This record gives sequence, C-alpha cells and structure tokens, in this order.
Amino acid sequence: MLEMNGVGNSKDYDTKVKAILEQCRISQKLLNYTEHFNYPYVSEVTYYEQLLKIGQGTFGEVFKARCKRTGKLVALKKILMENEKEGFPITALREIKMLQRLRHQHITELVEVCTSKQKSGKEKFCFYLVFTFCEHDLAGLLSNTQVKIRLVDIKTMMQHILRGLHKIHSSQILHRDMKAANVLITGDGVLKLADFGLARLMYKQPEHCYTNRVVTLWYRPPELLLGTRNYGPAIDIWGAGCIMAELWIRAPILQGNTEQSQLELISKLCGSINPHSWPGCDKLPYYNNLQGSLQQNLPRRVRERINPFLQNNEQALSLIDLMLTLNPEKRPSASAALDHNFFFEAPIPAINIQELLQQLKGTNLFEYTSGCGAHANRRRPVAPAAPMHQQQIRGKIPSVGGAMHRATGGAPQRAQHQTTSGPPNVHRSTGGAPQRVHHQTAGVSQNVHRLMGGGPQRTQHQTAGGSQNVQQQRGESFSAAAGGANFQPMSFTAFHPYQRPVLNPNQQLIQRQQPIRPPRSSQNQRQPPPRFFNRDF
Repeated sequence: MLEMNGVGNSKDYDTKVKAILEQCRISQKLLNYTEHFNYPYVSEVTYYEQLLKIGQGTFGEVFKARCKRTGKLVALKKILMENEKEGFPITALREIKMLQRLRHQHITELVEVCTSKQKSGKEKFCFYLVFTFCEHDLAGLLSNTQVKIRLVDIKTMMQHILRGLHKIHSSQILHRDMKAANVLITGDGVLKLADFGLARLMYKQPEHCYTNRVVTLWYRPPELLLGTRNYGPAIDIWGAGCIMAELWIRAPILQGNTEQSQLELISKLCGSINPHSWPGCDKLPYYNNLQGSLQQNLPRRVRERINPFLQNNEQALSLIDLMLTLNPEKRPSASAALDHNFFFEAPIPAINIQELLQQLKGTNLFEYTSGCGAHANRRRPVAPAAPMHQQQIRGKIPSVGGAMHRATGGAPQRAQHQTTSGPPNVHRSTGGAPQRVHHQTAGVSQNVHRLMGGGPQRTQHQTAGGSQNVQQQRGESFSAAAGGANFQPMSFTAFHPYQRPVLNPNQQLIQRQQPIRPPRSSQNQRQPPPRFFNRDF
C-alpha cells in the first residue's frame, strides 16, 4: 500500500506512515459507520452518576443513574464477568440482540453499552447496559396497597402489555419470561416489556427444539412444566393471563414451590391435565412420571375462583379463561386477545395510566426497592427468578442443576407515535362505535375471529362515572363463594402478609459439582450463577 502511494522509498517513511494511519482513523467511511451504529461503545461508565440501587441478581445490579452531560435519568444494568469462562454472558448478548430488532412504544429501549474496570476485588471488569429510565415496575405498583386501580386502568395496562407482545411475536421472537416484575411503567403512564435475557428467535422449522428451562415458576405454562421443547408464542400468552388476573387480585395466583406443586395448583384451577382436556399432553416427556401424583377428574374453576374479585365482569373472566387454557393451541394470539370484547365495553381503555400514577406522589415503586417507600406497604410475595435450567420434580425427574437470577433491566423511552408495525389495537375514543381491526403477522397463528360472537362493529355505551373502582382484597382465604371471600395465593406454604414464602424454590436447586447452599438470611442475597454453559440455551 505504501508503494502505491509513493512512499516506499521516501526518507520520511515513518512520518508518512503515521499520516496515512491517522487518515484511516478519521476516514469518512468510519465516520458513517459510527453515525449509524445503534449501540456505540463507551469506554467508561463514568459518564453516569449512580443514584439508587433498584434491582439485584447474580448477574449484577440495576441502578438508577443520571447522565452527567445531559442530566437525563437512565437505568444501569451491571453485568458481572467474574464467573464467565466463555466470554460475554449469553443472556446479556441475547438481550442486546433482541432489543436491536425491537423498536416499539411498549418495549424497553437500550441506549448503549458501557464498561468499567474494577481497581480491586474479584470483579476485574464489568459491563453496563444503559436503558432509559422507567419510574416503576408493575410488581412494585401492585405491592403498594395504597394504590387504587380502576377498571379503566386495568384495561389500559393489559392493552399495553398485549401490544408489546404482538410486536415481539410478529418479529418472530419469544419473550420467555413474562411476569409483573418485567413490565416497566414510565412517568407518562406507558407500560413497556423488559428483560429480554431469555428471549429467542422462533425457528421456521417446526421440529426445532428450544430449552424448557425458562419462565419464572409462578408464570410457567403447563407445557413447559411437562417438559416440551417445541413451543411457541402461547407460553407468553399464559404469562399475560396470569398478570391480568394479578391486576385484580394484587398477588400471583399460582405460587408453587416446585414444578410438581405448580402443576398441582394449575390442575386445581384449570382442571385435570389429561388427553381429554388437552389432546397430546400424554406424549410430553414428563407426563407419565407425574400421572400418578396429579389428581384426576378435577373441574375447571378459573371463573369460579376469580369472579369474586372481578365483580361479575363477564368479558374480563372470558379473556382470562381463554389465556389460561391448558392446551397451548387453544390460547388466543396477542392480536386476537386485543380484539376481545373486553377492550370494547365501557370504560374504554385510556391512552395511559398517568392519572393512576398521580397517587404515588413521585415515589418510585420496584419489586426490589432500596431506600424507597414501597416496603412500608408491601403485602405481596416476591416471585422466584426464572431458571436457566430445569428444576427437580421431587426426585422423579433427573436434576440438571443451576439457576439464573435476573432483574428487570432498564427503562425505555416512550415513543410519541405508533409505528406501522406496532400495536394492532389502536386506542378507541369514548364517543362512538369502534371498528374491529384485524391483523396479520408472518409465522404467527392469528385466530382473529370473534371470540365472543356478535357483529364486526361494537356500539359503546358510556356510563356515569366512567370506570369502576375495583376493591382489592388479599392475604387471607381464596374461596369460590361469590362475594365477600378474601384471597390467599394458591400455595403449599403459608404466608405472613409481610414475609416472603417460607420455602423459596431457588433454594431447592441442585447444582452440578457444587454442594447445596444453605438458605441466606437476607432476601436480597441470591444463589450464585451456574458455572457451566449449555449450548442449548
């Protein structure tokens, strides 16, 4: 190259080489690449000032921070590297990859990736994923009993969640960790789906298998508990159904301690798991192992158990019942759920829940809160983290060990307008008859037929007062009797309203080449991450 530029025999060889190298460093091509690169590399995290710790897990910690140059609030998700023997953590790589593909009003937004070298200690260096800041997560909001949630707020929140799911599934992606703690809320009252560390692309080949060691136990669908490795968007719909019921009950509805106990709770709520109610379930890997331990001839009682909290809201019961269907093939898609009558009856969903957030008076509510006011009114158990490896089912299924704790990461920036690829269910105004919108997404079964009958157009009826105030009662008994029955989460262990479950599922995991660790005294201390890497993930 130097000879072509006429400097091969020059006495000023070194000078001209330096000039060429300098020119290459600032070339227009490099400038264009840097300008269009979505996630610029920042050498140090010193651009940000850490303000408050809002999350913790074995991956690291999540901090509320402020950019020193712009003054904007961000969330820093710290990724530790001390136990990584195969490079950058796969969950962090997966989260970055998925968020590159997803740009949507109801999906968290990654700003950049930073790094910081530790001067001492075990942490030689670590990375930070920088997200725009969200003021709350849904689990923290539901844990505060002082917050009164109206029916219009529930409709708005579910509409935002399903819009985000529709975008994810139409982009051929599975979230695989739907839970209330992974739903963030901005100061403007917009809900956003977060934590894509377990997300995966959907393969076109139907025979391709995924890992079944995903989804937090309390939100895990029955097909994963029975060991299937061939699944689709229906696993996220089950989690959305659990979240929807949680918006009324203010606590997770299925709080099992092991996979077997979780299946037993699902059977008591959704009916016995057998080929009659779910054709093909007898072919799943763990079905025969569990056949003797699960009760048979149990009726489906979703409506009966949840109705006392929904004040006989038939459309809400119908949608929850559909999303909590045992057979994953019978669950509606996100698009079909958005087209349900629940969103077309008065009160019509609002644009956001900003009016609800005015009750908080500037307080930030997160599932994990340090130094904030959420713990004073906490009456909600903390959900276990989603495993990266299948838990034991009381010795009947071989242990494959390990668990991965992850906290919700960051917060996205709210988009002002919906994109054409965005939500399928456009917000309806309160004055008129809304027209149903049908949607098509590649590779995802739509099933956009009318779920509850009726014509293509719905006439809205306005009622005085707009929306209903839903009285939330929790913490005592969960009875099927209509009216007056208080609720206790379906669990095998007794809860004090202000305590965590007596038995944490994460403490039962058996890890390869590592003894079982005793329970920690503090609820904020977690088990260490697995020291091996499974290519299947």
